[in-house]
Amino acid sequence: MSEVDEAAPVVEAPGRRAARLRGRAVGAGLLAAALGAVVALDTGVVPLPLSTPRPVAQQAARPGVPAATAAADAAREKAVRVTVTALDAALGADDVAAFGRLVDPQDAAAARRLRRLAGNLAALPATTAGLEWDGSWGVDVSGGRPADAATRIVAHAHLRTSFTGYDTGGTPVAVDVGLHKVADRWLVTSWARRFVSEQPDPWDVDVDLAAVAKPHVLVVGMAKNARANARLASRAEAAIVDTRKVWTDPAWNGKAVVFALTDTDYLDTWFGAGLAGPGQEHANYFNTFVTEDVLSAPRRTGMRVVVATDFLLRDTKGTRADLRYAFTVMSFRTGETDWIPAWLYNGAADYTSWRPGTGEDALETARRRGLYDSTWAGLRAGTWKPRFTKNRDDFAEGSDARLEADWDSAFLTATYVADTFGEARLRALVAATATEPRTEIAVKKVLKMTMPQLSANVRRYARRLAARA
Repeated sequence: MSEVDEAAPVVEAPGRRAARLRGRAVGAGLLAAALGAVVALDTGVVPLPLSTPRPVAQQAARPGVPAATAAADAAREKAVRVTVTALDAALGADDVAAFGRLVDPQDAAAARRLRRLAGNLAALPATTAGLEWDGSWGVDVSGGRPADAATRIVAHAHLRTSFTGYDTGGTPVAVDVGLHKVADRWLVTSWARRFVSEQPDPWDVDVDLAAVAKPHVLVVGMAKNARANARLASRAEAAIVDTRKVWTDPAWNGKAVVFALTDTDYLDTWFGAGLAGPGQEHANYFNTFVTEDVLSAPRRTGMRVVVATDFLLRDTKGTRADLRYAFTVMSFRTGETDWIPAWLYNGAADYTSWRPGTGEDALETARRRGLYDSTWAGLRAGTWKPRFTKNRDDFAEGSDARLEADWDSAFLTATYVADTFGEARLRALVAATATEPRTEIAVKKVLKMTMPQLSANVRRYARRLAARA
């Protein structure tokens, strides 16, 4: 577990990201090197359950069971439902004491963590939570104990959470609630996510949480980092307001929730072991995702950004640009985005992340962001031309030369469109490619040019921009 230095924000260290950028910047700005690897990371992680996941023997179909067994099953389900209903009521009322009375006190450590879970959900502003159970269960056989459905079961339930004012609906997450019959009551003994491949939510972690609410952003962090959380919330609010000036999709409510924990176990599950904690190699990584309710329409219910420790520890041009990048990607995710080509998806977000808050200014945007040395050399020699990588899995992958070509091509193309035709046309191009799998058709429709013509125009534009710089 890591402490956050509560001193004043650190100014940007020159060349902090030069290990991957390795180039001269235009003006003082440097491209955030993490951008090439931060969106939609797939780390194959294991979650942090509130207790060790308990093996269960799944409930079998029971056609033609004896009447006595059926009666016992019905009685058990009725008794368990009393407990689950009480848990749901306690969560809905933010009644931590009532939740605690439903926890089996025999395992003190598990009881403490379960009470902390309830306390964290109650402490977060604008948070609503509830527990839903459809009656399915398994027999708890953890620790090699024999199956005994009469005394120990695991209820397969869903924890539904929502941040009122930020989300447009609730988000259900499958959880296994271990229950132990004590006298005539069923008490909670464990609580864990059912699917071990999922990354944890902050309340799955054994830390005290707190949140800072702004009009468009809610920052959820660790209670001990209160001042750092407040500073991040102010920066994130400014970033999302600036982003909303460019991306005004009516399907996006213009709001997001930022998860900013410094617990290293939590960060390891999101970004890889030993990578994103304080002072670690990728402490400037972030991840964006949407929450969904598969039973609702529309399915998307909330926008989330998970940030590593640099966003709390450092206030730099890079971290502020990364926030704008993340919120731009959020706006794309209000619809289907799989067809948006990588060069436009990343280029539009990169352009927005470095765009001045005062409005469209291509030269100032380029100065803030910077270009790679290889791009400069090609522009001077007259040999540079944009690279249009369409597949997002291939974007900025492979050699340094490919990474540099992909990122500078994407940025300069998006900047060309915004500077030449206006940001509304850039938005229209993103929207058109989202619904048209043939990118060249969307480009022709919106920009009135072919892809070869776009390439030639971007090439000439970049040379003029470099000359001005």
